[in-house]
Amino acid sequence: MIAFMNNRKGYLIIAIIIAVTVVVSFSSGEQQLYGNDKNDMKQVIKSVEGYENKTIHILEIKDIQNNRLVAFLSNGHPAYMQFWKNPDGNYKWQHVETSKDRPIAPFLVHLINHDVVGLMVVTNQENEAARMEIEVNGQTLRQPLNVHKYSVNWIKLPEANNGSYTLKYRYYDDKGNVLRDY
Repeated sequence: MIAFMNNRKGYLIIAIIIAVTVVVSFSSGEQQLYGNDKNDMKQVIKSVEGYENKTIHILEIKDIQNNRLVAFLSNGHPAYMQFWKNPDGNYKWQHVETSKDRPIAPFLVHLINHDVVGLMVVTNQENEAARMEIEVNGQTLRQPLNVHKYSVNWIKLPEANNGSYTLKYRYYDDKGNVLRDY
């Protein structure tokens, strides 16, 4: 063994074994997932508890400041995920939300700095509402919607009252009949 250690081949073999051990130990650890592109976003969504076996269909990706907002369908249900850009330039997931009981879902979107972007309205193919009205702190906004189609609509909200919003929704069919209130 001493003769083995004294020759250069012995040191080279030990160095190779150490290098392989280091590489294997670092690569076998769990790799961090980021939302840097569409395929990565799907992997991130599927890595979240409760989304592992869901079918994911990304509808829209929107970058605002250091935030990435992703509207998607989870097993056909409206959903969205929010990422923030870390100092390395990678998008790390921050928040995910799904509406399982409705074909239309308005999500109040906050940036990482807590500024409100507005409403992201996500619909699936079961949506029968052709228009929605949103009462925001007493002011009424109207938004046309796509019937029986996947869609994403953005609604800019007026200034908040004392930093908060009171929202009420009303949905109409293509003939102007009220479908439902929330």
